[in-house]
Amino acid sequence: MKNLFNFKNTIILLIALLVVFFAWSNISKMMKANDPVDVAVTNYDHVIGKADAKVTVIEFADFQCPVCAAFEEVINPIMTEYADRVRFVFKHFPLTQIHKNAMNAAIVAEAAGVQGKFWEAKKLIYEKQTEWSAALDAKEKLVTYMATLGLDIAKLNQDMASEDVKSRVMNNLKEATSLQLPGTPSIIIDGIKVNTGSISTVESFRKFLDNKLATSTTSTTSTTTQ
Repeated sequence: MKNLFNFKNTIILLIALLVVFFAWSNISKMMKANDPVDVAVTNYDHVIGKADAKVTVIEFADFQCPVCAAFEEVINPIMTEYADRVRFVFKHFPLTQIHKNAMNAAIVAEAAGVQGKFWEAKKLIYEKQTEWSAALDAKEKLVTYMATLGLDIAKLNQDMASEDVKSRVMNNLKEATSLQLPGTPSIIIDGIKVNTGSISTVESFRKFLDNKLATSTTSTTSTTTQ
């Protein structure tokens, strides 16, 4: 009976410890979601909106991430609606350990950006995500998509192989790592990490930005010339 009593006590203790662990884990995630971070917007970043906008939204995303593709359906109409009041910035965060083609997609999009077609490439790559994400010829598929945007494919291939294009993606990746971002998409608004669950719909994102615009005076996100 004594052994049985001790066993029950051990089980109860383990359950209690698990409850405390998961509770603390959730609290930690909530704390991280509201942590201030110092993110600079450089001349190499992709930006829509005015540099002196009162609010700056920075998205770190992975082109092979299904959640990022779903979030694209939210942020695109928001960018269209708020580009005159909010600055939107995109930064690459390819999770190469779990998404084998994410780096290729980022480099293709970045190379398209050299020809002034980054945002169109971003939209198309997400739209076609289920086609190329697990394909053995993902890179070739991505280049084929870019041809439909009227890009010079010879130049695209040249830029994809350039150290300049690759370094832009890698610099974003290093920045995301240094900020200890938990995953993708990671959204930073005026220097604060935002829980994407709170802006997961167009309506909730709109409400969030309206509140920010009503209370903000100037953006706290710095701009760095590089």
